[in-house]
Amino acid sequence: MHSLRITRLVTASANRSRAVLAAAMAALALLTSVATVTVDADEANAAGPRPLFQLPFPCGEQWRLQTYEGHDDYDIDMFATSGSTSGRSILASYSGIVASAGYDTGGGNYVRIDHGNGWQTRYLHMLEPPIVSLGQSVTIGQQLGRVGSTGSSSAPHLHYEQLRDGAKVESWFNGIPSGITTDGYPAGEPMSPPVTLVSQNCGGAGSRTPGDYDRDGASDLALYRQNSQTGSTWWVQSGATGTQILADHKYGGSTDIPAPGDYDGDGTADLGLFRRDCANGSTWWIQSGATGDQLVAGLKYGGCNDIPAPGDYNADGATDLALFRQDCTNGSAWNIFSARTNTHLRSGFKYGGCADIPAPGDYNADGATDLALFRRDCANGSAWNIYNLRADAHLRSGFKYGGCNDIPAPGDYNADGATDLGLFRRDCTNGSTWNIYSARTDAHLRSGLKYGGCTDIPTASNPATTI
Repeated sequence: MHSLRITRLVTASANRSRAVLAAAMAALALLTSVATVTVDADEANAAGPRPLFQLPFPCGEQWRLQTYEGHDDYDIDMFATSGSTSGRSILASYSGIVASAGYDTGGGNYVRIDHGNGWQTRYLHMLEPPIVSLGQSVTIGQQLGRVGSTGSSSAPHLHYEQLRDGAKVESWFNGIPSGITTDGYPAGEPMSPPVTLVSQNCGGAGSRTPGDYDRDGASDLALYRQNSQTGSTWWVQSGATGTQILADHKYGGSTDIPAPGDYDGDGTADLGLFRRDCANGSTWWIQSGATGDQLVAGLKYGGCNDIPAPGDYNADGATDLALFRQDCTNGSAWNIFSARTNTHLRSGFKYGGCADIPAPGDYNADGATDLALFRRDCANGSAWNIYNLRADAHLRSGFKYGGCNDIPAPGDYNADGATDLGLFRRDCTNGSTWNIYSARTDAHLRSGLKYGGCTDIPTASNPATTI
């Protein structure tokens, strides 16, 4: 099984993938579930896994990260690469509780956030007193203050730290190590070179983009091509640039249903499959999108007529195993199991009709996957129904978008943090096409974009279909 061709590999992927696989196997011994938790050397002694920290600035902003001699190992100074650094918004890297906020002679106006499980972040030299206070709950992406130069500082910048069990460690952003580790002191110690990063702090806990195979923050166009003769294949095209990320990548059987998701919480979409088996029990098969390693093989969860509908329903940063069970007599139901916490989040939750197609996604950008259904209707127009589990509220009811033969393929195609309505329209004569609509901006993002064959199954986000 060859490794995936992606535009950016995770640093130290071999070590991390071994840890992921070990976690998965341990979970299999405990329950019919998978607990694939990314573990790196820094967090080995922490009470819990490293959160998926994001750059502490608005989505899409580019910042230079650097240190200087005598600064202290792991300390990072951050400067905007364009425009003025002073006055820029500082956002929480991850959700948590404000453990300290105020003024310090060295750090100036500052905030320290406790993210739980032994993890904290610090933000120093703010322009004014922070706009959050001690004991306040904050969500990822929430503004804490503005960049300044208070305290012991020679120029406007943000001094930033990540701490594990009270000790500074290398900062990671969006699942990738920053590389800022040493400050060149004492003499002879190397100094970490500057790096430039683009913020993926785009809203929602974890700020993960479903169906993002190349880690650019936008969902990609992905297809599963079933082939009983030579083996089924995956095809993925960048949703942002149009470049081919995967081509003819073999993984899966001819009757498997694609169910991609970020199962190991590393920020890269993994190739997931749901294999129906009425005799022995249906199984899940998952291959790492970052390393090509097998994360899960033959994990039993689900009935032989269930439709997979994975998503991050509890906003913990890892995709959960989820199933939509169609039932025309008693009402269709959702069953959701958290891989990371080994708990059933929902069992037999009634929502949907017996012919609906599940199309889950984070439609309101709150960080948690919502229940969504695509209801085909050739007479009156197909419609979307979206339900927010967290708020126990309907986000959309009977929203008309799509034809009666379209296949739903939702994803965050414009990288704004909210899932967009996506459709794959098969056409054996003129070529199959994608149509994508942003409900948040009320704008068509793609209309008639040609990509795919007339029997391909779209897997661009977390859609699941038996078609």
